[in-house]
Amino acid sequence: LAKRGRPLRERVAFRLALLLHGRPLLPIQEVVHRGGIQSLWAAAGPLAMREICFYSFYYVAYEELYNVMQSTLSVPKPLAVLCGGAAAGAVGAVFAQPAAALVDACHADLERVLRAEQAKPSSLRSLCRSLTKGGHASDLFHGLDFTLLRAVPLNALVFLMYVGA
Repeated sequence: LAKRGRPLRERVAFRLALLLHGRPLLPIQEVVHRGGIQSLWAAAGPLAMREICFYSFYYVAYEELYNVMQSTLSVPKPLAVLCGGAAAGAVGAVFAQPAAALVDACHADLERVLRAEQAKPSSLRSLCRSLTKGGHASDLFHGLDFTLLRAVPLNALVFLMYVGA
């Protein structure tokens, strides 16, 4: 894809996608051309599941920890908001990680189909099995440490800015 005949902008975009995602991402026009409009929703189910898991546990963790720190422990509001935001980021990331792994597997599967490396898309069941190829559910949490390193401080600061403590 990153051939010399392509414009510099396309070559740079290809290399950035390769660097950030570990594999090249196809433009939307190419996805629709090769796989039809339905291929845009290939990972809609796992994506919705990831978002539902993330946000349901995310706000519950924040509210519970914030209320306990404010009412029971009498912690200053900025510190309670920081701790609540950090907890929200950690809990949300942990509960959303398996669904995020499935979303990544769906996208990788779609790319293989669009590049004609496989004949048809894999079922969600076979993708789940491939994610736990070692037979351990812990394989679904691969990469969680890096996600937590990003999510905990980022969410603490986001809540601090949002609440304005």
